[in-house]
Order: sequence, then structure tokens, then C-alpha cells
Amino acid sequence: MKKLSSLLFVTLLCATAASAADSGQVVKVDAQSITVHWQTPEAYIPGRSDLDSSQQHGMAVGGYGGSSHQFTFKLTFQTTYWQGAKQVTVASIQKGARVKVTATHEVASRVDIL
Repeated sequence: MKKLSSLLFVTLLCATAASAADSGQVVKVDAQSITVHWQTPEAYIPGRSDLDSSQQHGMAVGGYGGSSHQFTFKLTFQTTYWQGAKQVTVASIQKGARVKVTATHEVASRVDIL
């Protein structure tokens, strides 16, 4: 039972992390993959607009300001692409576009063009 509950916890944690991605900017896109770049503003601290810049530092208050990362997601024939309430094709995604990617195990299931 303990192993099962541990497995469920890890599965839920991974699913939550995969679906909670913030929006990023498209660096590269083709029929097989999409590469997205995320930039965290230097003064970014979720929910803490009351702090001045001298009080905002590191993970203690929510995250590293000014950090960035990039990730490539695999696209499949099952991946859906949305712009607003309209379903579009991968050809609608241009380099520099702002997107939100929902993915599991590095495979995109949904790409929202913002």
C-alpha cells in the first residue's frame, strides 16, 4: 500500500508540473518539434509585490529573478493547436510567438498560441 501511495503521489506531482507551465516564446518550430524559451523577470516574486528590490532574493521568496530556460517538446499527430477558441495547425505557429505548452514526458499534447 505504501508503494502504491508513493507512486500515486509522484504521478500526480508530474502531471501537475506538466500542466502548469507558464507561457514562453517560440524559438524554433517544425512539424516534429517546438522549442520554447522562458524568461523570468528580474524582480519576479509571485504574490509579493509589496517587497522592494532589496528584499527580493532567491528561492526563499518564490524564485530566482532574471533566470531563463529553454526546452524542446516533441509534436505528434495527436498534438492539438489552439488560438483563442479556434483550433489551428502547426503552420500557424511562428518564431517569436507567445505560447503555452501542455506536455507529458516531453511530448506536447496541446499548444495554445497566446
